Amino acid sequence: MIDKIIKGVIPPMITPFLENSDVDYDGHVRNMAKWNEDRLCGYLVLGSNSETAYLNENEKIKLIELTVKHARKDRIILAVTGMESARETIALTNKAADLGAHGALILTPSYYHAKMNDEAQITFFTQVADNTRIPVLIYNVTAFTHIDISEHAVSVLSRHEGQ
Repeated sequence: MIDKIIKGVIPPMITPFLENSDVDYDGHVRNMAKWNEDRLCGYLVLGSNSETAYLNENEKIKLIELTVKHARKDRIILAVTGMESARETIALTNKAADLGAHGALILTPSYYHAKMNDEAQITFFTQVADNTRIPVLIYNVTAFTHIDISEHAVSVLSRHEGQ
């Protein structure tokens, strides 16, 4: 759980790759060592500039695991775990929780963008919040999803207590 107010810098982490396109896990650990020297509040793993759309689930899990293992203990670990379905989002978010992530950013689902009205978004985010073991935050990245969650939907969701 996030047991403190989030304030300060939580940088989005890049995912380093080897020339053969495999994830460079050693490079990720080296980056962690450098970031641990700075005055950061925490880390955001699997964000939009981490090439997460091109990673499989095992690669995502390994990056979360390495981030938790190598982060300074006073730092918050956030993982982007949003998928197109609530079921898959819940599953990945709970795996991140089991690995030690403190919270999750959930992308707005966008594949069926014409159907992602307020009601659909409220239903999706409520279902995720009610079935995950860590706090979730809405990750609204319209440049990639072409979906913009409305003020109304955010207002309704902000009053939801979750589990």
